[in-house]
Amino acid sequence: MSGQSFLGARFIGNLSSGDTVELRVDGIEPGVGADADVWAYLVSYYDAADALWKPACAAADGSALSAIPVAGRWDYRQGVPGGGAKVDDAARFTFACEGAAIAKCVRFGYRPWGTTADGLSLADHHQACTRMVRADFCGDGTSHTTDGQWVNLHDGVNVQTDTEAWLHEAEWDADGARCFTQTTRAAQAVSCPGQTQRTQCGQWAHFQAGTLIMSEVPPAQ
Repeated sequence: MSGQSFLGARFIGNLSSGDTVELRVDGIEPGVGADADVWAYLVSYYDAADALWKPACAAADGSALSAIPVAGRWDYRQGVPGGGAKVDDAARFTFACEGAAIAKCVRFGYRPWGTTADGLSLADHHQACTRMVRADFCGDGTSHTTDGQWVNLHDGVNVQTDTEAWLHEAEWDADGARCFTQTTRAAQAVSCPGQTQRTQCGQWAHFQAGTLIMSEVPPAQ
């Protein structure tokens, strides 16, 4: 099966509780133009208690949002080693809801299945992006931001370029922040016990030393 043949397809979804849920594809939106490789799906789950199919991805008003399928799965634990990590599991894939970190980073251009012009895999950039979007500074799955916070990002492979003269926030790799400044999106000061922070955070040369993405926040108003 391929393409529109997946309309009506059903899957077994895995919940963080260890339970499973039945999923159904109710709509398919092929990618176009520069996003031709990004297809979006309307997915429903079966609520056995109500005997109804409901949107697996929903906006604040309850309306259905699309999801992007991404190979593998994520560790959704928080505050523990390994939390927030991408798990390369060939037997699983993730329906990433539009508007949330995994799908956002695909839309930013960091396709985990894609490569740069030089043939470099973007898988690690995608994972670094999910850490950045959630402000997971310590790389343990804990988010230190809230909805509505502005952030600018750029990288050293020309997927995202620096478009704002904002304040440096952090440098990111797949494991979290390699360093962060005192100016972050966090409501409270962030501390990552046992982790060594790089100095001079925000230096362009750090892209040659393992940094994948840098983030900036707007100056205080």
